[in-house]
Amino acid sequence: GILSKQVTVAPGNGALGLPGTIGTVLLSKAATGEPELLLDGASFTAWRTAAAAALATAQLAPQNARRAVLFGCGTQAETQLIGLMSARPLEEILVIGRTEEAANRFIERCKAQHASLLEALTVPALRAGTFRPSWLRSADIVVTATTSPTPLFTLDDLSPGTHVAAIGGFRPGMIEFDPALACAADAFVESRTVAAEESGELIAAVEQGHCTPEDWTEFGTVLAGNHPGRRRDEDITLFKSVGHAAFDLFAARALADLPA
Repeated sequence: GILSKQVTVAPGNGALGLPGTIGTVLLSKAATGEPELLLDGASFTAWRTAAAAALATAQLAPQNARRAVLFGCGTQAETQLIGLMSARPLEEILVIGRTEEAANRFIERCKAQHASLLEALTVPALRAGTFRPSWLRSADIVVTATTSPTPLFTLDDLSPGTHVAAIGGFRPGMIEFDPALACAADAFVESRTVAAEESGELIAAVEQGHCTPEDWTEFGTVLAGNHPGRRRDEDITLFKSVGHAAFDLFAARALADLPA
């Protein structure tokens, strides 16, 4: 098939109750150009990204992971929450937003829309509050779903064995985590080439001399059985996602092929 995706990023949309990413996705037949599927770009991107991060978490996070920290309160964060709970039987998730009010609104929305899922996975509490580094030290999984231009946490805030899924930043000016993490962790990306062009954190890590793109592992090698993924319990693992056109095409194709 042929996929075209038109997306506008509008950071101020949150104040209007709208997704920060607005757009459309069109899947057409390769042979004739006939349209097959028209999708809302924001929802499609959020769910596709969440699926990729959940798959990476299932492969890379500690098997006994029970506590997670989620940075972000937008559309991406909501789908990441669902993906998180499908990857591990979490007992507590700490949600951190720009304000406590934003985090509380996000939690109430998630409870209202996904109550049965939250109950089925026995998540007893989602808490909100202003960030404190100590919260990260007891987390098994950290997910960032923001467009922050500065690191949300440092390498020293993490405990050995933590898995980090950084999915919010997709431009060089966005830096959600300390670039030094790219060297200290086993770093996994969708594509080395794309990550080196679009990940603000990894670009900074290379410029600061922490690592080179050859130090990153393409996640597909784990799925193909050519890389073990997490090697030791105490290793910090990092999955950095900036999106990839091929994944958009695969996801749209899968949706189009679903039974009517």
